[in-house]
Amino acid sequence: MPRSRGRRPRRITPHQSSSPSPPKESSSIWKKIGTGILITATLIGGLAAALYFVPRVTIEAVAPFDPSQPTPIAFRITNTNVVPLRNVDISLGICSLMIIPDTQPYPKPADCEGPSNVEMRFGRPWHFNWILMDEPVDISQPPLSWGNHERFSANMEIRISYSPWYAPTILFGRTKAFRFVSYPSRGKIYFKSTPLYP
Repeated sequence: MPRSRGRRPRRITPHQSSSPSPPKESSSIWKKIGTGILITATLIGGLAAALYFVPRVTIEAVAPFDPSQPTPIAFRITNTNVVPLRNVDISLGICSLMIIPDTQPYPKPADCEGPSNVEMRFGRPWHFNWILMDEPVDISQPPLSWGNHERFSANMEIRISYSPWYAPTILFGRTKAFRFVSYPSRGKIYFKSTPLYP
């Protein structure tokens, strides 16, 4: 009588879970830190580039002045950055300008912002369409007339208004001012420069 083969028992395999594994929090944190560092570096680089291209203007007196030879009181304005300046207006203001004998002590020039109530008087400004990089521009007060054994004492202010390159003046127009106060040294007259505001 043939043997009954019967049914083979089914092999039962354990069920494998298909649920996703939890995300790795550490990798997410490092990714956020890297993104933050990249954004910070970009902002710092952009700020550095903007500061590099900000126009820089210097104003200096063409000194010293020899009291024995009356000459114009001249000043030199220079654009020291690569960005050209457009629509430049330069004004020379006089607070005080005195001719005194050299036998008298050198007086301190009147202070326009002090109790003397002396007003700064500005003349008609010089106008320049452009001032290029490292291009010097000279302006001058007409020659003073003084006799022998005389010298001058002065307190002046120079204001310069400009726009960088083709930037709109209403948004990027700037004004700088410098105060120049004279003082004697070794028989000649010099000017001390003080920026009034950036």
